Amino acid sequence: MVTSIFADVTPYLQALATGNEGEATRELIDLLGRQRVPADKLAGRIGLAALWGGAEPHAVSAMAATGSFAEWMRGIPAGPEPGEDLRRVLGVVVPISQGASVVAGAIGAGMEPHDEKLPEPLFPAQVKHPNGPIAALRDAFAARDVTGAQRILLGYHATGADYRALLATLYAALAHRYPEGGHPLIFTRAASRILDLGDWGGNMPAFIAWLTPLLCAGEIDALVSSGASAYAASYDFTWLRKRLASAKEEAAGQAFQRAVVTGDDKAACDAVVAALQGGATARGVAAAMAHVAADQLVAVPAGDRDGLLKAAHQLQYQHAVATALGETQEMHVWPILFTAACALRAANVAGAASPRAAATSAGTGAGTMGMAQLRTLDQQLMAGDAAGALGTAHRYLQMVGAPRALAGVIASVAARTDLKGASLDTLHLMPAVEAALDSWVRLPQAISRGGMNSLLSAAIRLTTELRGEGSLAQRVRGAIDLASAQTA
Repeated sequence: MVTSIFADVTPYLQALATGNEGEATRELIDLLGRQRVPADKLAGRIGLAALWGGAEPHAVSAMAATGSFAEWMRGIPAGPEPGEDLRRVLGVVVPISQGASVVAGAIGAGMEPHDEKLPEPLFPAQVKHPNGPIAALRDAFAARDVTGAQRILLGYHATGADYRALLATLYAALAHRYPEGGHPLIFTRAASRILDLGDWGGNMPAFIAWLTPLLCAGEIDALVSSGASAYAASYDFTWLRKRLASAKEEAAGQAFQRAVVTGDDKAACDAVVAALQGGATARGVAAAMAHVAADQLVAVPAGDRDGLLKAAHQLQYQHAVATALGETQEMHVWPILFTAACALRAANVAGAASPRAAATSAGTGAGTMGMAQLRTLDQQLMAGDAAGALGTAHRYLQMVGAPRALAGVIASVAARTDLKGASLDTLHLMPAVEAALDSWVRLPQAISRGGMNSLLSAAIRLTTELRGEGSLAQRVRGAIDLASAQTA
């Protein structure tokens, strides 16, 4: 588990493994404060131990989200009060503590020797399948052959191939493997994010050991997968690989976003092809579909928590598709766009088919300066005032235009809900908010509708409606305040 951390994190991991919350908090504050360990690298180290320890997949998704939370929270400006500079640096202790709390039970096992857990690799040249290693990997998933899948992936790794090449193979094998909720790709994205945070290096075996049993489980949604695979079987993406013209992401704009959810599966796939032929990139089309998933989420009736969670799953899946297409330009991965389109169409709810104008609530008590607006946003989110928070966010973007700082405030509030011992729906809070905010921050300008769109609305709604108790967050924030006061 070698990463680019030049500090001893073992005492912190041991405190996590033994459930010593106070010691873990003190060690974490020291690592991030005095020792200046990068928060994202530390999150990666925790996540790697969790993967080797076989942590619950939703918990790993929460741990993976802390990397993005830490990045955005660094963009929040420090206030003028004494100790605010250190308090700002230590703010990321809260999301890391929340993510670590739900994988802590796997940390001890993850720190033990683990090389014997994996089978011998099967090199790509040794795969005896008429359609090659990708087809063999698909068959292994379908047959629930965990060992076979692990051997194929370990074979890619053993060749010394770039880790993105292995991911491309995995994405292609998952292109039409869509059970309800899209968990295989969501969990793949979470595990690969952990390795991004912790530096890939020699850590691929942890990724393979943890992920493959999950990819071999679950029943496929036959309607979504069959419609997409049938369309893909008769479509050739060769022309897209040869295209030299500059991207025109506006081809994945509102007309595409309406078309992808208003017809049948063929119409949804036709809309994808039309957007690509109009000049949009594969990543742009995927980003636009994440936007539509956010439209669906904000259209869920107030109080429908089950509907909100189902829509959050769809948003996470579409975000994972966009992430995959941003990481590779391999042609054999592009058919995943058809599955994403069919899944989006199947998930469509009444009133969400057409892109909607963003709300511009007047809000309450917003300040006239950027820092004051961010603090007002924090208060409104904590109070569950989604309409007021959206209005404040709108004004902040108009006056200051710093989306990462805005994302940091939303993330910091989402991280104040305790995850340990919480229900499964609460465990979705941080990953779902990350999917919404990351999709929003990365959305191409041609699709973004001026920055105020359903992705930001979705992040705010998730943060206000899935929030729960925050006793751990209060204790950690108290420790941060004490450390800041002692150095002021």
